Amino acid sequence: MDLKLKKIGTYEILLLFFFFAFFFPSFRGVVGRAGSILVNGGLIMLLGMYLVLYKGKIKFLSKPEKRVALLFFVVFGYYALAIVGSTLFLSTQVVFNDLFEVHRPLLYTLSFLLPFATIQSPHDIQKLERVLFAVCGALIVLSLVQLSGIASPLFHLYTRPANVDSLQVTGSFIAPYDMAFVMSLFLFHSISLTLFRRRFGYFFLTLLVGLIVVLTQSRSVVGAVLVGLGLMLPIAIALPTLHRLVRLKVDKSLVRLALISFLLLCLGTYLYLTYSEQLNYLIHGFKRVLAGQSLGPLEGRIAQWNFAMEQARSSWLVALFGNGPSKEIMSLVESIYTYHVFRYGFLGLGIVFVVPAIVGIVFAGKVLLNRSVSASYWPMYIGILAWLLIMPIAAIGNNLVEQIRISFLYHFLLGCLVRSYYIWSAEKSTAASSHRLTSCDSAQNGSI
Repeated sequence: MDLKLKKIGTYEILLLFFFFAFFFPSFRGVVGRAGSILVNGGLIMLLGMYLVLYKGKIKFLSKPEKRVALLFFVVFGYYALAIVGSTLFLSTQVVFNDLFEVHRPLLYTLSFLLPFATIQSPHDIQKLERVLFAVCGALIVLSLVQLSGIASPLFHLYTRPANVDSLQVTGSFIAPYDMAFVMSLFLFHSISLTLFRRRFGYFFLTLLVGLIVVLTQSRSVVGAVLVGLGLMLPIAIALPTLHRLVRLKVDKSLVRLALISFLLLCLGTYLYLTYSEQLNYLIHGFKRVLAGQSLGPLEGRIAQWNFAMEQARSSWLVALFGNGPSKEIMSLVESIYTYHVFRYGFLGLGIVFVVPAIVGIVFAGKVLLNRSVSASYWPMYIGILAWLLIMPIAAIGNNLVEQIRISFLYHFLLGCLVRSYYIWSAEKSTAASSHRLTSCDSAQNGSI
């Protein structure tokens, strides 16, 4: 292998993959949905070349870590079998586009493995946080450019023409709700940074990211974020300070969270009073929900769910294994729950969606409960945990983790959480061993 390639560090490698995943154009306004395969296919080639040709064999830190990774391989393997099996034996109408779904398990496997090849120490975790900052900054710049309207042709490379002409921010994503969901991760992260590192710059970043989440006008994601701010984020923040709460001592970070939530509420009120006309889509939707009225998009999602249930009741095989992609019958499946039940059955929903989400949440919690994790690392893990906790809510309206760009981020972070836990466990074991050796040396010196 070329020596110059071997000098490329973790930061540069991660930056390359993240910027390709987030900013390589899908040419949606030019070639339509077919452009998605350009992003996912390019990621598969880059990840495959890096993991196979450059890194060679993936080294796990321990047997437990290897077993957890094996669990994910089983999940992705089942996904591949479900796609092929349901398409061949249960789908009544197979079209050429259905075949493209086979690439998903491979992409998810490679994305999950990338942290095991790049993150070897706590120092590498800091580099990952810098990469996330870079991605967040680039998305903010894109959002501001889109709002200014000075480069409208650029956004035809990323989203539908209707979104370019609307007042909904999409950034480099196809749909506003994709952008909102990713920015919600950065919102939780920036709030955590404000709480624990206490710099004004992070508070300003929080306001800016929060503003962009609102400007996407994604009702499902904004609603999930509000729930997250009131419930999921406090839970995530409480975990690393649980030992204080057990002694009935309220950590200052929770008090600061209440203050920041109040300020965000004030910002939301200001936007409502000042820009209600520009945010009409979002505000009108919430008003209808509060009034007990139905929403057009929600009715469409309910109709899709009912159709999936009708298909499931037609055969126990379809109920368990689904209809396959069957894009000729239902191409744009909105909810992640309808998506899996219709295409891959209730087994697909449980194995492919529920199991990885639960494992990710558990490992994020285990990292935050690990007393050997320095407080400087808490904000990133808190942000990821809160993001994973709102995902089942946000996914009611959209099949978020199956979308381009998000699917890479989601499965990479799942691998990162597993890797992080075993890195910090190794650090804890090393520190304990050093402490024992120091105690033994002190005892021997005292006896001389």
